Amino acid sequence: MGYTAKNIITQARKFEEASLLLEQKTIEMTKLQNSTNPVSIQRQSTDGYIEPSLALFGFSLELYLKAIFLHENGKPTCGHEIPKLYEKLGSESKTSIKESFENSTQQYLIDNCSFFGENNYSQISFEESLEQLSDLFVKVRYIYEYPKMEKNLSLREPVRQAIINRINQLQIIHYPLD
Repeated sequence: MGYTAKNIITQARKFEEASLLLEQKTIEMTKLQNSTNPVSIQRQSTDGYIEPSLALFGFSLELYLKAIFLHENGKPTCGHEIPKLYEKLGSESKTSIKESFENSTQQYLIDNCSFFGENNYSQISFEESLEQLSDLFVKVRYIYEYPKMEKNLSLREPVRQAIINRINQLQIIHYPLD
Protein backbone atom coordinates (compact mmCIF):
# COMPACT_ATOMS: atom_id res chain seq x y z
CA MET A 1 0.00 0.00 0.00
CA GLY A 2 2.72 2.67 0.46
CA TYR A 3 0.53 5.51 1.82
CA THR A 4 -1.13 6.50 5.08
CA ALA A 5 -4.27 8.25 6.22
CA LYS A 6 -2.12 11.35 6.71
CA ASN A 7 -1.14 11.26 3.02
CA ILE A 8 -4.80 11.09 2.04
CA ILE A 9 -5.66 14.03 4.30
CA THR A 10 -2.83 16.10 2.83
CA GLN A 11 -4.20 15.49 -0.65
CA ALA A 12 -7.81 16.13 0.45
CA ARG A 13 -6.74 19.45 1.93
CA LYS A 14 -5.25 20.53 -1.41
CA PHE A 15 -8.50 19.73 -3.24
CA GLU A 16 -10.51 21.53 -0.57
CA GLU A 17 -8.34 24.65 -0.76
CA ALA A 18 -8.59 24.68 -4.57
CA SER A 19 -12.36 24.36 -4.22
CA LEU A 20 -12.47 27.38 -1.92
CA LEU A 21 -10.36 29.46 -4.32
CA LEU A 22 -12.69 28.65 -7.21
CA GLU A 23 -15.76 29.33 -5.09
CA GLN A 24 -14.35 32.72 -4.07
CA LYS A 25 -13.60 33.54 -7.70
CA THR A 26 -17.17 32.59 -8.63
CA ILE A 27 -18.57 34.79 -5.89
CA GLU A 28 -16.45 37.70 -7.12
CA MET A 29 -17.61 37.14 -10.70
CA THR A 30 -21.22 36.84 -9.57
CA LYS A 31 -21.04 40.13 -7.71
CA LEU A 32 -19.74 41.77 -10.85
CA GLN A 33 -22.61 40.28 -12.85
CA ASN A 34 -25.10 41.39 -10.18
CA SER A 35 -26.54 37.86 -9.89
CA THR A 36 -28.60 36.72 -6.91
CA ASN A 37 -27.80 33.00 -6.93
CA PRO A 38 -24.06 32.25 -6.61
CA VAL A 39 -24.47 28.50 -5.98
CA SER A 40 -26.79 27.55 -8.80
CA ILE A 41 -26.06 24.21 -10.44
CA GLN A 42 -27.50 24.01 -13.91
CA ARG A 43 -26.72 22.10 -17.05
CA GLN A 44 -25.34 25.19 -18.75
CA SER A 45 -24.25 27.16 -15.74
CA THR A 46 -22.91 30.64 -16.25
CA ASP A 47 -21.87 30.86 -12.62
CA GLY A 48 -18.13 30.97 -13.14
CA TYR A 49 -16.29 28.08 -11.61
CA ILE A 50 -18.99 26.60 -9.37
CA GLU A 51 -19.00 23.15 -10.98
CA PRO A 52 -15.23 22.60 -10.67
CA SER A 53 -15.39 24.01 -7.15
CA LEU A 54 -18.11 21.56 -6.14
CA ALA A 55 -16.36 18.62 -7.81
CA LEU A 56 -13.19 19.38 -5.86
CA PHE A 57 -15.20 19.85 -2.65
CA GLY A 58 -16.96 16.51 -3.14
CA PHE A 59 -13.66 14.81 -3.84
CA SER A 60 -12.11 16.28 -0.70
CA LEU A 61 -14.97 14.91 1.44
CA GLU A 62 -14.52 11.54 -0.20
CA LEU A 63 -10.82 11.55 0.62
CA TYR A 64 -11.37 12.66 4.22
CA LEU A 65 -13.79 9.75 4.77
CA LYS A 66 -11.35 7.35 3.13
CA ALA A 67 -8.60 8.60 5.46
CA ILE A 68 -10.74 7.92 8.52
CA PHE A 69 -11.54 4.45 7.20
CA LEU A 70 -7.86 3.69 6.56
CA HIS A 71 -6.94 4.95 10.03
CA GLU A 72 -9.59 2.74 11.65
CA ASN A 73 -9.07 -0.39 9.57
CA GLY A 74 -5.47 -0.34 8.38
CA LYS A 75 -6.60 -0.87 4.80
CA PRO A 76 -8.01 1.41 2.10
CA THR A 77 -11.56 1.53 0.77
CA CYS A 78 -12.93 2.70 -2.55
CA GLY A 79 -15.99 4.40 -3.99
CA HIS A 80 -17.27 7.90 -4.64
CA GLU A 81 -20.62 7.92 -2.83
CA ILE A 82 -20.37 9.89 0.40
CA PRO A 83 -23.18 8.03 2.28
CA LYS A 84 -21.65 4.63 1.45
CA LEU A 85 -18.21 5.76 2.56
CA TYR A 86 -19.71 7.15 5.76
CA GLU A 87 -21.51 3.85 6.43
CA LYS A 88 -18.21 1.95 6.16
CA LEU A 89 -16.78 3.89 9.13
CA GLY A 90 -16.70 2.49 12.64
CA SER A 91 -19.64 3.21 14.91
CA GLU A 92 -17.69 5.73 17.02
CA SER A 93 -16.75 7.76 13.95
CA LYS A 94 -20.28 7.68 12.57
CA THR A 95 -21.73 8.80 15.89
CA SER A 96 -19.13 11.53 16.32
CA ILE A 97 -19.65 12.92 12.80
CA LYS A 98 -23.43 12.88 13.02
CA GLU A 99 -23.52 14.48 16.47
CA SER A 100 -21.04 17.16 15.43
CA PHE A 101 -23.18 17.95 12.38
CA GLU A 102 -26.39 18.12 14.41
CA ASN A 103 -24.79 20.30 17.09
CA SER A 104 -23.43 22.84 14.61
CA THR A 105 -26.18 23.06 11.99
CA GLN A 106 -28.55 25.46 13.75
CA GLN A 107 -25.81 27.97 14.50
CA TYR A 108 -24.51 27.68 10.95
CA LEU A 109 -27.96 28.51 9.59
CA ILE A 110 -28.31 31.47 11.95
CA ASP A 111 -24.85 32.78 11.02
CA ASN A 112 -25.65 32.49 7.31
CA CYS A 113 -29.31 33.48 7.24
CA SER A 114 -28.62 36.46 4.98
CA PHE A 115 -27.18 34.11 2.37
CA PHE A 116 -29.92 31.50 2.62
CA GLY A 117 -32.71 34.07 2.61
CA GLU A 118 -36.22 32.76 3.07
CA ASN A 119 -35.40 29.14 2.32
CA ASN A 120 -35.85 26.80 5.26
CA TYR A 121 -32.81 24.57 5.23
CA SER A 122 -33.14 23.57 8.89
CA GLN A 123 -35.37 20.66 7.85
CA ILE A 124 -32.54 18.87 6.06
CA SER A 125 -31.31 15.94 8.11
CA PHE A 126 -27.78 14.65 8.30
CA GLU A 127 -28.72 11.69 6.11
CA GLU A 128 -30.34 13.97 3.53
CA SER A 129 -27.26 16.18 3.50
CA LEU A 130 -25.05 13.15 2.82
CA GLU A 131 -27.38 12.08 0.01
CA GLN A 132 -27.18 15.54 -1.55
CA LEU A 133 -23.39 15.31 -1.45
CA SER A 134 -23.39 11.75 -2.75
CA ASP A 135 -21.54 11.30 -6.01
CA LEU A 136 -21.03 15.06 -6.27
CA PHE A 137 -17.50 14.45 -7.49
CA VAL A 138 -18.79 12.26 -10.33
CA LYS A 139 -21.96 14.06 -11.40
CA VAL A 140 -20.71 17.63 -11.35
CA ARG A 141 -17.79 16.66 -13.58
CA TYR A 142 -20.31 15.40 -16.13
CA ILE A 143 -23.02 17.97 -15.54
CA TYR A 144 -23.74 18.22 -19.26
CA GLU A 145 -25.20 14.69 -19.04
CA TYR A 146 -27.84 15.76 -16.53
CA PRO A 147 -30.48 18.06 -18.07
CA LYS A 148 -31.64 19.13 -14.63
CA MET A 149 -29.59 18.33 -11.59
CA GLU A 150 -31.01 19.69 -8.39
CA LYS A 151 -28.91 19.44 -5.27
CA ASN A 152 -29.34 21.23 -2.00
CA LEU A 153 -25.79 21.82 -0.88
CA SER A 154 -26.59 24.41 1.75
CA LEU A 155 -25.27 22.28 4.61
CA ARG A 156 -22.08 21.12 2.92
CA GLU A 157 -19.97 23.16 5.34
CA PRO A 158 -21.43 21.61 8.53
CA VAL A 159 -20.90 18.15 6.98
CA ARG A 160 -17.29 19.04 6.14
CA GLN A 161 -16.68 20.45 9.60
CA ALA A 162 -18.14 17.36 11.28
CA ILE A 163 -15.78 15.12 9.30
CA ILE A 164 -12.83 17.40 10.10
CA ASN A 165 -13.76 17.31 13.79
CA ARG A 166 -13.56 13.52 13.70
CA ILE A 167 -10.16 13.62 12.01
CA ASN A 168 -8.99 15.96 14.78
CA GLN A 169 -10.40 13.66 17.48
CA LEU A 170 -8.53 10.71 15.99
CA GLN A 171 -5.34 12.79 15.82
CA ILE A 172 -4.46 11.33 12.44
CA ILE A 173 -2.20 14.31 11.80
CA HIS A 174 -0.11 16.17 14.37
CA TYR A 175 -1.95 19.49 14.04
CA PRO A 176 -5.68 20.31 14.10
CA LEU A 177 -7.48 21.00 10.84
CA ASP A 178 -10.02 23.80 10.74
